[in-house]
Amino acid sequence: MLEALVGMPLNRISIAVTRFTDATQQCTHMFDLAGIAISVAAQGITHRVYEIEVPRHIDGLTEARLVRDDGFRLAWQVNESNIIAPPPYAGINMREGMARWALNELAEDEAEAALVLRRCALIALGRRKDIDKEPHAHLTGRCYAQQPHRARHAIRIMGSTWDFSDQPEALCMDDHAWLKDFSSE
Repeated sequence: MLEALVGMPLNRISIAVTRFTDATQQCTHMFDLAGIAISVAAQGITHRVYEIEVPRHIDGLTEARLVRDDGFRLAWQVNESNIIAPPPYAGINMREGMARWALNELAEDEAEAALVLRRCALIALGRRKDIDKEPHAHLTGRCYAQQPHRARHAIRIMGSTWDFSDQPEALCMDDHAWLKDFSSE
């Protein structure tokens, strides 16, 4: 459904894509990436790399970390979906109003990084569940696969979840050649 973004004016704000088309009809992760690509193009940046790490939660706690290719760094102490440190992030619930807060309170480039880290920190919460017990997508209507007319057909491939906790270097091992070719362009 990303074709809906064709013709969108370039915008320095990555989540501007939500003003151009209905996010609930998109794959959330592809939609986020498209928004970042549009933002990067609007800024005249030739490439952007985010490295994110969100270790497994222990008693609900973890530290979410981000490093961007320009050296910008973020590190948050997180309890479930709440950022507990450092300021100015302390007290922010990543599920409720964070995008609006980030765009109003942070510089553009920091807001984008914060929203990227937020998405990854929220995705990491999924490791706390046995998703193989969920045979198909939820009927929430929040994204492409979760639309009521699609969700029951979005069947989980049982046993397809991989855990790289003890071997983080293997996470992108299959992509090294492709990434090397891409980064040399």
